[in-house]
Amino acid sequence: MSEPLCTKARLAIEQRNFIGWQGLPAICRAIDLFPGLPTDLIDMPVRHLGESFRPTIFVLLSLEGYNRPMASFDGDQLVLFDGMGPELADGFAPLKADLGEPAAKFNWFFGTFEIQAGEWAYPERGITVFLNTTADTVLHIALYQPTTLNSYVETLRPPLRKTLNKKL
Repeated sequence: MSEPLCTKARLAIEQRNFIGWQGLPAICRAIDLFPGLPTDLIDMPVRHLGESFRPTIFVLLSLEGYNRPMASFDGDQLVLFDGMGPELADGFAPLKADLGEPAAKFNWFFGTFEIQAGEWAYPERGITVFLNTTADTVLHIALYQPTTLNSYVETLRPPLRKTLNKKL
């Protein structure tokens, strides 16, 4: 394990400062990034990621500055961290400048509301930001190991759309 690399990633997540982010380090154990994780994931709920509906176990985390932050696992391997309403250290403008143009922009659902071209994927940097309608505020963030755009879409893209239950 490269302790400085894991510590740097953990601090970036805790401080919500992703300038220079290069993805979740493959060498870091989940416990290195999220102290206090349960050691037994067997009875945790499952969520499906990406277009392939990859089954992952997820754990709700307790992290300041996020709403409902989650760690998703394939077996014991951390594959995705995501959370709503990240209070970015300096807002979105500096992160936008650092990240540059995304590899792709997708429509996404903030609850039941569709936001056109608001999901900006940077798979080579291991980060996706989900923006508001004016593309100036991050409403959700996803972090993962650097990958290809196809792999992100197929196996990592978090399901954020909510559906209304209609009573008959």
